[in-house]
Amino acid sequence: MIKIQHVSKRYRKVDALKDFNLEIPPGAIYGLIGPNGAGKTTLIRILAALLTPTTGQVWFDNEEVSQAPGLIQRKVGYMPDFFGVYPDLTAVEYLEFYAGIHAISGKKRANTIKDLLELVDLSSKGETPVETLSRGMKQRL
Repeated sequence: MIKIQHVSKRYRKVDALKDFNLEIPPGAIYGLIGPNGAGKTTLIRILAALLTPTTGQVWFDNEEVSQAPGLIQRKVGYMPDFFGVYPDLTAVEYLEFYAGIHAISGKKRANTIKDLLELVDLSSKGETPVETLSRGMKQRL
């Protein structure tokens, strides 16, 4: 369940979102459609606890997002159009970097990276430089 109540996001003098309200019941599938600058990306970032709204509240599975951002981030995936990669790293090095950020260490790190590459069908690309991967492969990575 997602509940968005009176959410606004203001950047200096620009309202990216203004008094947005929406309730999505469990199991429902919604899409965000709108012109450039309508606030779609801002809303998704707020839902993923990557951005804090200027006003309003967001609940995900009955948890208020601003009160439990880490919990929400473990439940929500976000894949932007632009994929910021470090082009000189291999796929394995890239995952090692993020494993370090999430304090995954030692043998668990190696096993997790192996499992993730297998999960997204990139096992054969572990030593491939990220910059040479296709867009789809980068998104899976």
